[in-house]
Amino acid sequence: MEKGFQHCMSRTLNLILVVILQQEGSDPCVEAVCISPSGYGLKAFFVVPPDSKKHSIAFEAVEKYLKTHFDVNIDKSGKDISRGCFITYDPKIIVKAAVPLDIESWKPDKNQKPLAPTKNSTEPFSTDKYKEMLAFISDQDRYDRWVQIGHALKAELGDAGYPLWADWSAKSEKWNEVDEAENRKTWESFTPDQIRVGTIIFLAKKGGWTESFFDTDKLDLRVITSSVPILERGILPDELEQYLSLTAQQFGVNYSAAVACFIGNAAFALGGNKWIKIEDDRIDRAILWNALIGKSGDGKTPLMMEAGGKYLNDLHNQWDIEYQNARGDEGDCTEELHLKRLLSNSLTLEMLTELHTKNPLGIGIYSDELLMCIEGMDQFSKSKSAVIAKILSLWTGIRLDNPTMKSDRRISNPYVCLMGGIQPALLDKLLNEQNQESGLAPRFLLSYVEENQEITTKEERDRLGREKQILGGTSVISNALQMLVDNREGAHTVCYDPKAGMLMGEFEDSLKRKRKRGSEAESAAYPKLVTYCHRLALLLHYLREPDPESVVISLSTVQSTIKLVQFYEQCMKRAYGKLELNDHELKCQKVYERVKALGEASGQKIRDGVKKSFKDSSEVTSTINELVESSVFIELQQQGKTVYRISSGGTF
Repeated sequence: MEKGFQHCMSRTLNLILVVILQQEGSDPCVEAVCISPSGYGLKAFFVVPPDSKKHSIAFEAVEKYLKTHFDVNIDKSGKDISRGCFITYDPKIIVKAAVPLDIESWKPDKNQKPLAPTKNSTEPFSTDKYKEMLAFISDQDRYDRWVQIGHALKAELGDAGYPLWADWSAKSEKWNEVDEAENRKTWESFTPDQIRVGTIIFLAKKGGWTESFFDTDKLDLRVITSSVPILERGILPDELEQYLSLTAQQFGVNYSAAVACFIGNAAFALGGNKWIKIEDDRIDRAILWNALIGKSGDGKTPLMMEAGGKYLNDLHNQWDIEYQNARGDEGDCTEELHLKRLLSNSLTLEMLTELHTKNPLGIGIYSDELLMCIEGMDQFSKSKSAVIAKILSLWTGIRLDNPTMKSDRRISNPYVCLMGGIQPALLDKLLNEQNQESGLAPRFLLSYVEENQEITTKEERDRLGREKQILGGTSVISNALQMLVDNREGAHTVCYDPKAGMLMGEFEDSLKRKRKRGSEAESAAYPKLVTYCHRLALLLHYLREPDPESVVISLSTVQSTIKLVQFYEQCMKRAYGKLELNDHELKCQKVYERVKALGEASGQKIRDGVKKSFKDSSEVTSTINELVESSVFIELQQQGKTVYRISSGGTF
């Protein structure tokens, strides 16, 4: 039991039973997993608030969580708190520390309509498609496989699945050894509540089936209408989160953007002398590369400044004065003077090497336009591939070799953090195939800067400013960063608390498993997310603990780190998902975002905002009508004019 949460193991409390299809391990929010009484499925246990009045909310939150992360549907009978539940004997039950599920964040929108079929949906089912897949599954003689296929077909098709099962089973000689009545009796005995279509897809693919189960002609409405991922609270100290929330409201943008900016600045301040021991000889540092995705004018650069950049610039001004004063006393000094730096806004690789050599604790680079910053590093270089290789070595933090004719310049442990903005229209240039193949694209932590629909008025901004002053004003940010800077020079290595390390290891393994199920682009990003698990844990440890070098990384810090990595994972999936949209879906997305920005709009206003992306106005009109038919938009009549608005179920 910890901080008001308890282990919910009774049917009168908050026992949430779920079925996880094709998952080869645990999820960080799952506390225990055991074999179901039937022997064909799993029971998974979540930690939720111990309040029977919130049981329905908790169930729906778990349902949404699993649908979002794993695209599985769970047994709805678990919503009945008075329903009995059989618990199996399983000597290999998995019990571990888990991240309590934030049911308020995962609570579904009651006004949202049922999801329309998309190419990521298994509705409606096609009998022909099942026949096609069954043709690739050949082990009918195995009793357990025979039963599995029967369970899955009955679960998805009901009694209409029996002929398919019978035809498939007839390929085995054993089928004809038993009369029809016995086979039908076996079918009737199936209680399919756990094995579903995922089993058939999995077995068919093992047998060589390479087609798609889904209807790829439909619009991918989930990606087209996807919202910017929401970052849960409880990552940073409460005072910092309050300040960043007020700052985000002042700028009229999402809270997660302010947190991402602060985390980037904190990595600049921490420096390269702080290490985390992961396991055995595996160590790392908090090298972060942050890409803030936002349109021009969304306030990315001012937000970076407000979330710690201004403090770091002021610190540089102070160091400039100290340097000038020291030069005035140079006659009394036998050591060569160097200008202290931990931050720069753009550098060539030559300049970076020179600057880092004089500032071995590390350099942070920030830029309004991240792509220009990266492209600027290979300025004057004749070999772009050689420069890219050196840039990639900066992320690993192992060694940078950049010799000249006169000097064998080598930085043994480079510490270079990046943070910059990138416009959505240019995102494909960062995440293009070339950068994916080189490994540059997956090295970035992606997050979004999105303007709120409602404009923050002058009166509201003033009120928010007064609230920030009550909290302590800019000192809230500067004090947090000052602690990192003051402790920057001392070398130190921190370790995980044993339970914390076990939880982080399990989460790391879950990311590795997700890699196998992701797209080609996502599969390259997941290993980098694994690395970021430990880098972010190190940074959060120094931000959360009053005396970080006297304690190990705690379980609560790891739980917060997992929430943060899951947020970055969702941002990554959103960004790569949009890259996979076809031309027509991209046009639908532009129309959707135009209406989202305006709240509601006439056809003419929509056409005026997107006409550069369409061949003519009739194509825009056709796209609007398609989104109406898909229940994304609703059509209203106002004063004799037709206007369009996103429906309450228009985000899929």
